[in-house]
Amino acid sequence: STPIRIRENNITLRGQGIGATRIHVTNEDTDGIVVGRWDDFRQRGSDIYYDPYHWMPWSVTYPQDHEEHPEHWTDNTIIEDFTIDGLSTPDGFPYAGIGGVQLWNTYISGVEIVGDSCIYSTLICLSAAVFPTVKDCELKYGGRGAFFVVGSGSIKVINSLFYHNNEYDALELNGGLCCGDNLVKGNHLIYGSAAIKIYTAHDVLVTENLLEQGNGFGGGIQITISSDVVVSKNIIRNWQSGYNPGGIRVEWGIAGGDRNITITNNLVYTRNTNHGIFLHLYNYDKDALTTLNLILTSNTIVGNQKSGIFFGISKDTSLADATIQNHIRINSTIRNNIVVNNGEAGMNSAQNIVVDENGVKTVTGQDIEYNDVWNNTGGNYVDCD
Repeated sequence: STPIRIRENNITLRGQGIGATRIHVTNEDTDGIVVGRWDDFRQRGSDIYYDPYHWMPWSVTYPQDHEEHPEHWTDNTIIEDFTIDGLSTPDGFPYAGIGGVQLWNTYISGVEIVGDSCIYSTLICLSAAVFPTVKDCELKYGGRGAFFVVGSGSIKVINSLFYHNNEYDALELNGGLCCGDNLVKGNHLIYGSAAIKIYTAHDVLVTENLLEQGNGFGGGIQITISSDVVVSKNIIRNWQSGYNPGGIRVEWGIAGGDRNITITNNLVYTRNTNHGIFLHLYNYDKDALTTLNLILTSNTIVGNQKSGIFFGISKDTSLADATIQNHIRINSTIRNNIVVNNGEAGMNSAQNIVVDENGVKTVTGQDIEYNDVWNNTGGNYVDCD
């Protein structure tokens, strides 16, 4: 078999429902559906990504190119109500259930995609996609469930099931999103690497998702090199991982300027992972001071193997060495959190000490108050201001 190809605008591909209509892929190393004008959507995505002179900033270039070169884009595609199965590979070829590049307003709803657990596969892989929506889908047994890359933006992933996607992250927004108003809401991620990764992104709301029984190496909800991200009303439970992450993880890669991250009203009960909320920061831009404005409010963090909140500069090196390397200022508000029954500290290293290249220490603004922190094995507040 060969992939179903959708090249033209205003195409609807609609079945009669999951299980009732089936697209069965019979050849190994074959995609299910490919959307876009380009014969090789992977190569086109790579060409855009590695040509920043012409394409960045994507937030300007994509709308301009869509208007001036509509022949590059496929608009207003609807794909809904069927099952794609039979996807398989004997090697590392990264098949996609649905793949495409340079897409404008793509709507994928009520689609089940079943892979063969190939770690290199991605069940939905969209590059340079503006206004894509994935809603009420079931993405099972892939490497990744859904992957938005190469400046995609205004992404909506809503009420979908990510089941046993076993490598990297079940859902990833990656690649300097071109546009704001990105939403990840109401999804259920279970087994495998049941993780959400927000990477080089901005203006993202991650809310009302359930993550459980995951065993990925990266943690539950991961925020990396991103700004204006709100993580709220999520439940992360029974997470199992051996690589020092957190149920919610703000990771390395702050790169100059102000970064704003809000984590509020989440329940984190990860049991076998290390930290409930883990902040581990590294500044790419060694010549520029970065300020992380962090709000941690009204979270419930219970029963994690290590600390409830591990906050601040990495403690793998001395405080002076770490801060000189990172050149970071952290302004935090930590209020109204319940942090109980964690295996080490309730809050560990919630401090804002910066050591500049001359060894001068400064303490930046911080607000820790009205938290309910008790019965944590290693102490309730350890190395906190």
